[in-house]
Amino acid sequence: MHVVVANNKNVTIGLIDDSTVADTYGWGPGFEALTNDQVTVLNYAKNGATLDSLSNTLDSLIAQQPNYILIQFGHNDMHYFDAKTYSEKLNAYVERITQSGSKAIVLSSVSRRNFDKNGKIST
Repeated sequence: MHVVVANNKNVTIGLIDDSTVADTYGWGPGFEALTNDQVTVLNYAKNGATLDSLSNTLDSLIAQQPNYILIQFGHNDMHYFDAKTYSEKLNAYVERITQSGSKAIVLSSVSRRNFDKNGKIST
């Protein structure tokens, strides 16, 4: 898979999430490696982040006026919010992004895996 840009237009893609996307452990750097010189990736993901903790960071990302912002929260939020509150906060992100003129793309949240006493993934 490669990120392909049509019509020789430059595109900026913002990423906002937790460690599952961040430069340290996440897929963000691999995603950027799949782009060409017409694509700029702005990775604003931070280890341990939640929707609340990166709210001001979202403002900084929006100020860069990316064409698209990919949102993938939930991994850490599950410790703090029920499904209704999580949905409201995620929708607020989408609304802020849309109002800025960028396009919001919500990626499925990454769920935590639980392991049994033998180190096997439990359901």
